[in-house]
Amino acid sequence: MGSPDKNDTKTNPVWAEDNTTDVQSMFKNPQFLPDEQARSKVAKAWYDGMSTPGDNHWWGNPIYLYDDDDLTKPRNNVFEHGPRIYQKLSPGASMPYAVDGYKGKFPEEALERFRTWYNQGGRKSKTDDINPVESTKIINHYKETPGRTFKIVPGVVPVWDSEGKRDTATFGDDIKMAFTNPCWIANEMGASTASNWQDAMLNFQYDPYSDPIKMFDIQDYDCVKGWARSVYDHVASKAMPIEEPFFSDEAVEAIRLWYNGGCPKNTDAVKSTDLPKHPIPKGPVEQPFLVRKDINTLSDAELYAYRMALIKLRTDAAEDSLWQTGGFLHANWCLHYMEASFPWHRAHLLWLETQIGMPIPYWNFYSSEAENPDSPDSGIPKAFLDESFQDSNGQITYPNPLRYALGRGGVSRAWTAHSPTTFVTRADAFIQKDNDTAAFLAKRAEYIKHVPGYLEQIRLATTMDSIGSTEGKGNAFTFAQPDLTTENKKEYYESHLNEFDGALEQAHDNFHGWAGPDMANNSFAAFDPLFWSFHANFDRIFETWLRTHEEQDWTSNFPLRPFKGREGPIEIIEGDPFTYKYTNIGDMVRNCKTLGYTYGPPGNPDYSVKKEHLSLAVAPIVLFPNTRCTDKTYVIHVALDTGDGKKVVPGEPGYIGSITRLGMGPDTGNDRCIQGGVVRRLEAGKAVQDIGGMEAGSEVKLKLLVMEDGAGKPPREVPEDEYKDMPGFRPLVLWDKPVAGTVAK
Repeated sequence: MGSPDKNDTKTNPVWAEDNTTDVQSMFKNPQFLPDEQARSKVAKAWYDGMSTPGDNHWWGNPIYLYDDDDLTKPRNNVFEHGPRIYQKLSPGASMPYAVDGYKGKFPEEALERFRTWYNQGGRKSKTDDINPVESTKIINHYKETPGRTFKIVPGVVPVWDSEGKRDTATFGDDIKMAFTNPCWIANEMGASTASNWQDAMLNFQYDPYSDPIKMFDIQDYDCVKGWARSVYDHVASKAMPIEEPFFSDEAVEAIRLWYNGGCPKNTDAVKSTDLPKHPIPKGPVEQPFLVRKDINTLSDAELYAYRMALIKLRTDAAEDSLWQTGGFLHANWCLHYMEASFPWHRAHLLWLETQIGMPIPYWNFYSSEAENPDSPDSGIPKAFLDESFQDSNGQITYPNPLRYALGRGGVSRAWTAHSPTTFVTRADAFIQKDNDTAAFLAKRAEYIKHVPGYLEQIRLATTMDSIGSTEGKGNAFTFAQPDLTTENKKEYYESHLNEFDGALEQAHDNFHGWAGPDMANNSFAAFDPLFWSFHANFDRIFETWLRTHEEQDWTSNFPLRPFKGREGPIEIIEGDPFTYKYTNIGDMVRNCKTLGYTYGPPGNPDYSVKKEHLSLAVAPIVLFPNTRCTDKTYVIHVALDTGDGKKVVPGEPGYIGSITRLGMGPDTGNDRCIQGGVVRRLEAGKAVQDIGGMEAGSEVKLKLLVMEDGAGKPPREVPEDEYKDMPGFRPLVLWDKPVAGTVAK
């Protein structure tokens, strides 16, 4: 193959030849812009911007993108920064920037011309010889090495071949590429990311004692070699870059092997005799976690193991069993309507997992199929309804502990003298009591019609960006609200419209009451095995929100009595006066993997917003201030009062939704309940839209249907005279923008 023809400037480009095909014309006469006026204006703006850099610009000294009229600014200034300029011009990178609305990207043909020009030595004209560069050669990895990956050789010290040459990562082939063309990131994003990395690192001083001071250039071999160990430590621990995307595992391993092998510059380097005294060992392997799985995805063996673990807790035994202990922990210590609520329940779940030595499977009531009565994801999962189960050989039959668990102190909340029920009881809609299957399925389907509203409440909660009032100076009860007669009530309540924990707990209460009767009261709920899988799913939702809101402030030292432990075994230390010993909020809002567990994917995707968005720019929001703990459980149904004189009918046009007031029981809990109350909310936009709309800001009249839970018996309608003076039963309406995800305009 002959030498390249230096006179062929199309194949072997030069700096200055004509106004369309030479390299400087890319900047002086950018052809991708629509007309001559635009090209002239944009080219001058680029020139001025690059020739007058600011303090934080990556190029340091002025760069002249094209020759001025008297050729006093030579082209070698661009050649000096060739690789950086090429990176900046790559797809997805930051150059060229828009000027007066003109925006475009250099076509691939122009970028390839610049790359070839640089790699051939940056010739000024065709009379100059071609002198290829080697150490700083620009490589188009996406074009020349598609799907390229690092050559990784196992072991602490890299392997060398028989000739003493490298057979693993080198600076020229691998390390430099990891910084400048990260092959594990999609093409355009990779170019942009690499450009940002380089700019960020040039803000760090590599040699503060040099003159001029040397900045950290990740394309400079000596610079990276001098800091190789620190570079590895930072990228391996994901401290560098400071945000995603981070280095791939292969890239991190390449840096490790390169360092351990003496930091060879390229594949022609002989084996180094200057190996590090302390080579970097293979990176730590992530320890296995307990994986909480969707209970509907468990294998037969996994479900069998979980059931047997509960049997060992003597779920059908006397009050001193560990199962009863877990139930009374909740009845006597649970925290609700406050910042500590979900962290406390996380510690409660970890306590049970400490007892059974395995993960609690979650009940995904938040499934996209939860509102479809024909789906296994709707209603209470089958695993909790089976009468019995067998061992793997089919030889032994056991009563199902997920169904037959002893209620609080050996009594279900549905216990009566005529029906002395000892095992926990669920809603009648899920228990077939006769042979009329058609009637049972119809009743079940009707009951599941409540679920869409609950799902939407959870989804809306996940769009919110803050938690409610913090616990303050060791006091759990700081949610005090002003009286409704205060002049600033609208401003006050609007400040509480974006609180994740309060909105999520509202859906939590609704599902609790829906699954009852034992689940419908805090004093009885945790004796039902359903409770633990129920809260495992709320913890999963809580964890997802936590990891996307790392900036959230918490009252970290607030104790979550009676638990002790940060990860691993969670113990009980009831009665200990030293608050520092207790598990606290800060412990429980850490990444769940830090606590030793994680979550498996749900069998079906989680619920997402419906396609039928609201068309309202503003909509009424119904608030129930001063919501406090009650002894009994109530459900408040809310609808628009159109003056038709009809009672509230769930699901009918104008129906807004429901709020469950989960009872704490007559003998426990009230000493742990807030006195000031919290705010509960319902979105009324869809109800307004269903009745044909209302004038924004107009008076909104409401009607309520308040039902007292019957603990297994038919619910009782509560007359207005009885509930009107109860705290948290007086609604307040505000007009505001609907929550994100529900507005089409």
